Amino acid sequence: MVERYFSIHEVDKRGRSRTEVKKFEFLNLLRVKSKLLFEHFLNKMRIIQLREEAWGRTNEEWLSEAPCYLRGGSEIGSGSKLWFYKKSPNNGPTVQNEWVRFCESDRFKLEKKFGSVLESEAEVEAEAQSSFTSSCSSDDEYDDSDNDKHKRKDQSVWADPDLDNDVFVDQTRFFVSKPNSNINSELEMKPVYWRFKEPDFVRQTTWCVDTGKREGLQPYSIESGVIIEEAYRFLRWRLENSNELFDQSENLMTIQIGEQAKR
Repeated sequence: MVERYFSIHEVDKRGRSRTEVKKFEFLNLLRVKSKLLFEHFLNKMRIIQLREEAWGRTNEEWLSEAPCYLRGGSEIGSGSKLWFYKKSPNNGPTVQNEWVRFCESDRFKLEKKFGSVLESEAEVEAEAQSSFTSSCSSDDEYDDSDNDKHKRKDQSVWADPDLDNDVFVDQTRFFVSKPNSNINSELEMKPVYWRFKEPDFVRQTTWCVDTGKREGLQPYSIESGVIIEEAYRFLRWRLENSNELFDQSENLMTIQIGEQAKR
């Protein structure tokens, strides 16, 4: 794998080097396909890079434990972030498999209350991890195992909203809360006026896929969102440092998410 990595070299039709992008794509492919192989390869490459740096050779930033393009918050503003909810399958009588967007007024309230908290948690996690450390399973394009995380409950209960810390949505029929202060603990939505068996799912996201169907926009899985965000920030960093110009029709990068390749 190391030999394959060092053999990567590509120049486009205009004579612009595409080697950095192709190496990034190669690493991402390993990351998606095999966690063990990827981690072994990444550790090996970092040892090699330390030797290369000692010899005064070029540092490959995407192999660093803390790449410069991942430092700080996302460059995409809060106004571009969307909020979705999905009903828990145990609250019946119908099962809702698709995610539904919150209306704009609810989105604004959720972003105001929880947006900075989620962004701060993401920054803390980014500092604790390097690029390419989040392993990803082969999931669907925008679905994940949220349903498996909630154990089936037979006993319905009343919710007890916190008027100071929760956000009421859907004309106060539901409220969204953060159940604990743990890093990356998931937001939950519960009904106000009737019993429920378990909370519904809530997700804030920047990256969505347009299904072209009745479901419309759907958020990518959390793992897929991490891949896309890192690829976007890497590509932006590279373009800013290379001063290269590209047509809007050009394919700048192809990354794989689970079993689906996305441009």
